[in-house]
Amino acid sequence: MRYKIRLASICDANDIASVYVSSWKESFSSLIDPKYLANLTSESRTDIWKGIIQKNFCYTLVAEDENSSIIGFISGGKFRAKKKCDSEIYAIYVLQSYQNQGIGTSLRSNLIKLLIKDGYKSMCVWIFKNVTNNRHFFTNKSTKIDEDEIKIGTEKLTQECFYWADMKQLIANEPEPSKLAFLKIEKLQTFFSN
Repeated sequence: MRYKIRLASICDANDIASVYVSSWKESFSSLIDPKYLANLTSESRTDIWKGIIQKNFCYTLVAEDENSSIIGFISGGKFRAKKKCDSEIYAIYVLQSYQNQGIGTSLRSNLIKLLIKDGYKSMCVWIFKNVTNNRHFFTNKSTKIDEDEIKIGTEKLTQECFYWADMKQLIANEPEPSKLAFLKIEKLQTFFSN
């Protein structure tokens, strides 16, 4: 699978919203109220993602396939709560048919490199407790530090917060970006020159 990672622009908001909605419907159909999922549309999420992309305290990166179609994304930045963590993955989604091909790892690695450049050291992510698909991606080398209940539609769901004290550990053994298959850094090139 050939793909590239780049910073998102405002023009990507609709495609990001589409990946978000598709991912929720693919991944959470057994967990979340079907009526809530049925009413979840990319149109309803596009303005939200436009706002997120324009925030100056976070980054949004997209993964594109060979046809320049967005197949996944990640958004993260400053931690939004008062905890010992200083940065956070706000959202990471890869379309189901593209999962388990290293795309999520590449998205996370590129985000981590940007956050490290900004002086962040640790990172957290919130995930639904009852989701088992790709759970290892979030729990590997991390520590659970919190648990919370949120209401989505008519359902009350438990989410867990996982913490990496040193996010450099997540990228320590990864190949250099130039060695990754078709991973074009484009706008991020200056961040990787040492």
